[in-house]
Amino acid sequence: MICERDGGPAAHRYSGGAPRNPMPAKNASDEHPEYRFVLAIDVGSSSIRCSAYRLSDDSNIQGMETCASSTAYRVVNNLGQINLSLENQNQAEISSVMSEKEEESCSLFLFDEIDKCVDNTLMKLRRESIRCEFSFQVVGLGITSLVMNLIGVDEKGSTLGSHATLTYACNSPHVKEQCQRLRDNGSNTCFWNDLYQKTGTPLHSAYALPQFLSFYQQNNCNSPKRQKHSQVHKWQTLASICLARWTGCPQLPISFSEASWTGLFNFRTCTWEQQALDLLPKECQDALPQVVDYNDTDVFVNSYNFCGIGPTKHNGKSNAYWDKWKELRGHHITNRKDPPYTSDDGTFATQQGGCRLFLGLGDGVCANVGSKCTTPSRISVTIGTSAAARVCLPFEINNNTGTTQVVVPPGLFCYRIDKSHVLLGGALTDGGSVVEWARQLLNLKSKDDFEKCLVSVSNLLKRDYENLRSDRAEPPSSSHTFSSDLTMIPFLTGERSTGFRDGARGAILGLTRDTSAAHLMKSCLEGVILRLNAIVSLIRGATLNEAEPPRLIISGAALEKNQLWRDMLADCCGLIAEFDCDAMESTSRGVARMLVISLQSNNDQQSLEQVETIKKSIISDPHGAYKKMYWSRAAAIQNEAIQSISPLW
Repeated sequence: MICERDGGPAAHRYSGGAPRNPMPAKNASDEHPEYRFVLAIDVGSSSIRCSAYRLSDDSNIQGMETCASSTAYRVVNNLGQINLSLENQNQAEISSVMSEKEEESCSLFLFDEIDKCVDNTLMKLRRESIRCEFSFQVVGLGITSLVMNLIGVDEKGSTLGSHATLTYACNSPHVKEQCQRLRDNGSNTCFWNDLYQKTGTPLHSAYALPQFLSFYQQNNCNSPKRQKHSQVHKWQTLASICLARWTGCPQLPISFSEASWTGLFNFRTCTWEQQALDLLPKECQDALPQVVDYNDTDVFVNSYNFCGIGPTKHNGKSNAYWDKWKELRGHHITNRKDPPYTSDDGTFATQQGGCRLFLGLGDGVCANVGSKCTTPSRISVTIGTSAAARVCLPFEINNNTGTTQVVVPPGLFCYRIDKSHVLLGGALTDGGSVVEWARQLLNLKSKDDFEKCLVSVSNLLKRDYENLRSDRAEPPSSSHTFSSDLTMIPFLTGERSTGFRDGARGAILGLTRDTSAAHLMKSCLEGVILRLNAIVSLIRGATLNEAEPPRLIISGAALEKNQLWRDMLADCCGLIAEFDCDAMESTSRGVARMLVISLQSNNDQQSLEQVETIKKSIISDPHGAYKKMYWSRAAAIQNEAIQSISPLW
């Protein structure tokens, strides 16, 4: 629900859950109010979500999710349906199993599911507008997706199937071999360090360079099926394929944000980095898409001078989405000299402007923005399936002399957000997935069993703290026994930050006959936290001039639901960790925030860097030297373990 009846607020979130900020009640003098919305589509690793955010009169997000629809798309391969197949972590590709005749139609399954989410959201808005007697206008639509993702399409824009897909989670042996070959081919360390500082990414199987080399090498054969799949006209992203489908374009550019996650993009100049492209075959270079900022509207203008979703496609055929999604219709441009979506007061256009489409944004960018972490004073820490810690920094294109210099420390990444900002941080492929793995291993399937285990973990941690608390003035002696002596290396699907070692594997060290389920679960929770702390430490070292310690702003389902994990994070990092109760679904909220910034402002840099107030939060505040001693010891043990077993990888 998004309206009030008889003064009582009603639930506003259609996917379930308690209401936050319901639609304000109508004034007696305002018989038919009009509300403005933006649609935010979040394509994650396990679900799709489309959310409608209402904008207040001053063109800001209300901080509420008024309408949402989620659809799982992790499907069984033998049904012939495309899915983001992260179950097979060695392949981690958009996967389809089908006959050649079925492939073209079935390859649209994922995009049909995205369409259904949009259908459901618009349907609910229409229904509520009738029931609550208001009119509404959708002024913008944006998409975020798991990055990196690249999907090959032919000249008509049709996807070529699972064979022509790349994703960040790739850990295949073929790609690992390409990484090693690149290191051994004569290029010296200075070459790779220089490329690292340009692209913001190291040489690693999570990025496009080794994956492209593996793809084109494996497809360089005479097999008819191989030839078909290798005929990639352009590489696109999930977002660009959706937008091309809706507007009738064969292909579209991708955003600076999405391109930056490939590892081939110079985040300083906002162009494809030639030093990296020179390592790729020419057919691959020619297939790379154009790159522009996420809010560049010109890319959606067709030959009929229509911007966005128009009545006809680029080939002149009618566009079914024009009638299907009337609220998302674009704008006919009569004067190209004038910005088509800016009104006289510098905020939003009226109905004449239609719905403005935006290119895709990386999920990490949106998680930061949605959790209100847009300044160096707030470090966003997210644990979902994966985990990450990131900070937003102001950094203009070609900024080599400005006050903010960006030097990427080894172990971190630096991605472009938009033309004025970058994202510095690090990521773990395994975050919440480590706990899920442990739950399955320990057969803690029920919620009660899992919560009982967490209580036992909390008691173990308290006991360890107390052991140090009694003699805090001196280091622990060899007679002390700690449950942290059981150490977990959480690289179940390989390592990204901070070592970026291809082929890394997880390990548990220190097992004894006394090891219990609680000990094992505690080591898993601590293992992830210790790796996040390593990332946070590098971020703090790279962001100079700390007037005061930054705060950790946490998000992601795993941290939102687990108080113990939040407390561990604060204690380990020695920083206040704050959970914003009003910023749930931070990635989706971040999409909406980025749209609002572009729609309302003539100075997007000031708007993004404007600090949003955290009105209601749950704070984990570290205190006590004994906690610092405990986590320093645990970090040293884990680091020594990683160094000891890494030669085996």
